[in-house]
Amino acid sequence: MIRYLSLADIAERLGLQASTVRMYRSEGRLPEPDAMTGPTPGWLPETIDEWHASRPGRGVGGGRPRKTTTDPSFWLAAREAREPGQCPRGIR
Repeated sequence: MIRYLSLADIAERLGLQASTVRMYRSEGRLPEPDAMTGPTPGWLPETIDEWHASRPGRGVGGGRPRKTTTDPSFWLAAREAREPGQCPRGIR
């Protein structure tokens, strides 16, 4: 018997929230379903595993670089830029 994964099954398999998987589906980021049971899509486990393995890792593809607060130049610049009595942004 063939077992298809639902959106909830995919979320559990990948360790994601069900809402995230639904968003992936609505944005077309999930592969096409392997089967439809009425309006309900279903995916073979292999389909999801292959799709997941081909996805870039967390943090790949952009975003703002993290600020390195251990870099001495950050602290020097922050000290020079602040007004007396104020802390640099994000530091308390």
